[in-house]
Amino acid sequence: MSAIDPLVAALGRAREARDWSARAREVVRVERVVDGPARTITRTELAARVHVDAPTGRGSADLVVAAARPLPLLIDEAIGRAEASIGPGWRAPPPGAPGAGDDRRPVARRS
Repeated sequence: MSAIDPLVAALGRAREARDWSARAREVVRVERVVDGPARTITRTELAARVHVDAPTGRGSADLVVAAARPLPLLIDEAIGRAEASIGPGWRAPPPGAPGAGDDRRPVARRS
């Protein structure tokens, strides 16, 4: 089981999130101590983006997984932020009017 599996499972259970993406990033940090050996610290950072759709548009929110907070609580908070960020839907301008007149140009003839 990888580190991202619990996040993916929790996002899959969140019915309010219409669409989501989860990501895991491995961060490696090397610390060098004066007159001592260097040490390497490796950690995995988990994050996600959730999307909520409504008749008036789509809202999105990011979440970063913190070890001290339960996943369902983090996901519920992100869904709440996504719902709050829903704005008006996109309105496209009407298409341009067709050109007036004939756009064909005379063709030069060779003799």
